[in-house]
Amino acid sequence: MRPIPQWFPFPKDPPPSSVGIIENVYASMWYLAWHHYRKRTITIVLVSLLFTPLHPAIPVVVIALYFGYIYELVERWFMQQFAKASNLAYQDSAPFESVQGRLFSQGHSRAITHVISGSYASHPMRIFHYTYETGSGKSSRTYRFTVFEVTFEKTNFPHILLQSRSMHKYGSADRSGEVQDIEISLEEEFRKTFKLFATDGYEIEVLQIFTPDILRFLRHKGTHLSIEFAEHKLYIYDDLYIKRKKQLDEMYAVAKALFDVTGPLLNRLYDDFAALHPYYKDKE
Repeated sequence: MRPIPQWFPFPKDPPPSSVGIIENVYASMWYLAWHHYRKRTITIVLVSLLFTPLHPAIPVVVIALYFGYIYELVERWFMQQFAKASNLAYQDSAPFESVQGRLFSQGHSRAITHVISGSYASHPMRIFHYTYETGSGKSSRTYRFTVFEVTFEKTNFPHILLQSRSMHKYGSADRSGEVQDIEISLEEEFRKTFKLFATDGYEIEVLQIFTPDILRFLRHKGTHLSIEFAEHKLYIYDDLYIKRKKQLDEMYAVAKALFDVTGPLLNRLYDDFAALHPYYKDKE
């Protein structure tokens, strides 16, 4: 999150009582701007318009910055409220070194922000926003994700990716340079919804995780979600910043339900993976 200048005409913390429970980040942003901060908003708009003779872009930039800062405040409060309601902790950011996985090797200017952390079923877990960019200048493009992460302190997973076919920002299109990953054939009823990739040699274990029942659950509850295993981490992510409380609640519920079903198996696979890793490493 960008630091808010001291001169900006509203506080960083806490949110005004008029905000209440933030159900929609955009709606709350507009409410703050035109109701709670109405006089300040009008003043900034009018003053910025005075600079139009100098350059017509000046008022556009100033107004965009103003609303951008209000948006970032509301987004921060939104994630803080979710953390508090779920008995979890909140931090503005986290070091990039704390994540693993192919998702986090894409592009440049990577950042982890709005981090909600705690534990679930005795495993460390986090929910956070993740951003990376590709290209530069006019050809640059920014990609945004909301990520649910669970850490398995013992189990060391091979790389596994269940890619939603609705998610074009990360997956098969970026895999040309990757080695040893193969596509695992899914049953006909799931092929239009997902693709499944894994490190060569682990197909049996991967299909123990992504059983038909699990895939049916995801097809019903989370066709837009992708799931990645990397080293000691499990990631479930959506390719957008979730800005509605209902959507965040739903993602959290799906992630917990999926973990409740697969968690015991994932812990048991510790021995299987520990035995297979040296074998396939020697074959490289």
